[in-house]
Amino acid sequence: MVEHPVAVEDYREALRRLLIGWNMHTAKGIEIAVEHRGVITLVYPWVAQVHRFGDAFLGLEKRGHSHEAHVIVRSALEHAMMAHWVAVTGDAGVASRYAEDDRLLEQLLKEAKGRPRDVTTNTWDMDLLQQLVDTNKPVGANDEKVVQKINQICQRLGVLNTIYPAYRVHSWFAHPTTHSTSVYLVMLDDGSVALRDKPIDPAPGATLSMLAHCVYWARRVLDDLTVGRPYEEWLDEIGSSIQVMQRLPEPQP
Repeated sequence: MVEHPVAVEDYREALRRLLIGWNMHTAKGIEIAVEHRGVITLVYPWVAQVHRFGDAFLGLEKRGHSHEAHVIVRSALEHAMMAHWVAVTGDAGVASRYAEDDRLLEQLLKEAKGRPRDVTTNTWDMDLLQQLVDTNKPVGANDEKVVQKINQICQRLGVLNTIYPAYRVHSWFAHPTTHSTSVYLVMLDDGSVALRDKPIDPAPGATLSMLAHCVYWARRVLDDLTVGRPYEEWLDEIGSSIQVMQRLPEPQP
C-alpha cells in the first residue's frame, strides 16, 4: 500500500491535536511508575517545554513570524531528544545531566569572579550563583557510558544521518550565519543584490513539520513512562496521520 504524501496542513492539524490533548490529558493527572520517579523530574519539564514551543510556534506563525520559529524548532528538537535519552538511560542519564550542568555552572561562576565587573556581570548575584553550585552537587555518573552532546546522542541512537542534519539546518538560522542573511537578499538578473525587509523561508513547512515531530516524540516519551500507557493508541493514530517515526530508536551498542 502506497502512503499518500503528508501535506503541510496535516502537520498543523497534528500539532494542534497534540497541544489540545496535552492540556486535557495533563489535567487528568499523570501516574508514573516507581521505577521512573527519578527520570520524570527531568523528562516531564522538558516534555512540557516542548509543548510550549509548539504553542509559541503557532502564535508566531499567525503573526507572520514563521522564520523566527527556526530557533524554537531547534530548541524543541534538543529538548525532545534529551528527554528520550534520559528516559532510556534512566538514573545514569539523570546523574550525568546534573553532573554536566554542575560543571558548566562552576565554570560560569569561576569566569564571572575572575573578570572585571562589566555591565552584564554587575547584575549577577555572585552569592546566589555560589549557592546554586553548592546546593546542586550531583551524584556520580559514568561519563563513559552516558553522553550529553546532541550529536553524540544522535550517533548512539542511529539517527546521525537523519535527525542531526535537521538540527544543524535549524542551527544555521538560529545563529548569525550567511544562511540566516540570505533570506533577506534577492539576487537580480544583472548579478546585483537587492534587500528585502521581510525574510523568505527557503523551505515553507519545514519548521512546522519538524516541530510536529518534536512535540509528538516528546508526548510519546512521557506516555511510555506513564502507568498503562493510556494514550498509546491515540498517539499511534496521530503518528500515522503524519507518517512520523512512532518512537525514537533505542541506543545502539
